[in-house]
Amino acid sequence: MTDLNGADIHTVALILGHKDLRMAARYQHLSPAFLSDAVMLLDSAFAEKPKDAEGSKQGEQSKENAASAEAGKG
Repeated sequence: MTDLNGADIHTVALILGHKDLRMAARYQHLSPAFLSDAVMLLDSAFAEKPKDAEGSKQGEQSKENAASAEAGKG
C-alpha cells in the first residue's frame, strides 16, 4: 500500500481486523506528497488569524446590533 487513498489509518485497521494501529502502520508507506499535504492542513489549523480581520468582524457585528436596536426604538 503506497498511501491510504484518502482513508484514515483507523478505518483501514478496522477493515483489516487489526487490533492495534501498530500492525496497520507496519504496512503503511506514506508518500512525501501525502505527508506534505498533512503538514499543510496542520499549519492552517494552527495558524494565527490576523487581528485586523477578527477586529473588523466584531466591529461589523457591533454596527449591526446598534442599527437593529435603533430600528426597534422607532
